[in-house]
Amino acid sequence: MNIERSELGRVSYQADATTYHPSGKFNLLSFLYLPIAILIVSLLGFIYVFIVNWNPFVYINVLINIIYGGIAGIALWSVLHKGKVRSSAVSFVFGAILILTTIYSIWVWYVYIITGYTLFTFSLKDMAFVAAEMAALGPWKIGSTVIIGWQVYAVWAVEAGLIACMILFILREYKRDNIFCERCEEWATKLPPITNYEAPENSNLRKDDILRLKGEPLLHLEKKDKPSPSSVGVTLFHCLKKEHQFFFVSATREKGLLKDRFSVIHLKINEGFFEKMRNKFI
Repeated sequence: MNIERSELGRVSYQADATTYHPSGKFNLLSFLYLPIAILIVSLLGFIYVFIVNWNPFVYINVLINIIYGGIAGIALWSVLHKGKVRSSAVSFVFGAILILTTIYSIWVWYVYIITGYTLFTFSLKDMAFVAAEMAALGPWKIGSTVIIGWQVYAVWAVEAGLIACMILFILREYKRDNIFCERCEEWATKLPPITNYEAPENSNLRKDDILRLKGEPLLHLEKKDKPSPSSVGVTLFHCLKKEHQFFFVSATREKGLLKDRFSVIHLKINEGFFEKMRNKFI
């Protein structure tokens, strides 16, 4: 496989088709946006901690963790998108920093609220002391059973894991669902996704076929009323200036909440095929 860099980003050649990969570049302003996002997420952490501390039911806290992790993930998405980050390394570092600072700020607020709004500290030693006191008292219960001791630490670990997983999940979606035109220096326009399509009976839609035929098999997809494990989602992208001839189609085989990675591709196409796809599906 030959790899070639161009003004349209990094283009990977497979047979006679091309697929999009990020150029690895980023805007230095993204390093300014990140602290702003951390500050916003940290301040929202006070509301999160207040609700979790007030609520005695641990299973409700799970839902609250998912929501808060989703908010943090959206903040990360905004930083990467506004900062025009196309580097996987920078994206991962930003994600790791946001996860660590989010969990740390949560404990700052925990200590502040548990001590009756008297102790605002950034000391890990103070946080460990308060955590031990909380674990001994048992702050939550499941039914009539009070969660105490090591079980409390396990709950905290699960909560932190949920927040981290939500941030990483949104980071993965960001990396997969964005295409950047290096000539326009802007993100490509993404048309509404086309979902619930399947290949005609007795045909086997495979990634290699789509690559080899430059997306032609996608024109034979048929609309279905309901999604199934074999359903295919199609998304069309184009840059702001058509003279750049920057058009892509992304095919995704749906499998519940998580997408099957083998058929997630961003295939470079010409304007004629782009118009065919848009006229057929949109």
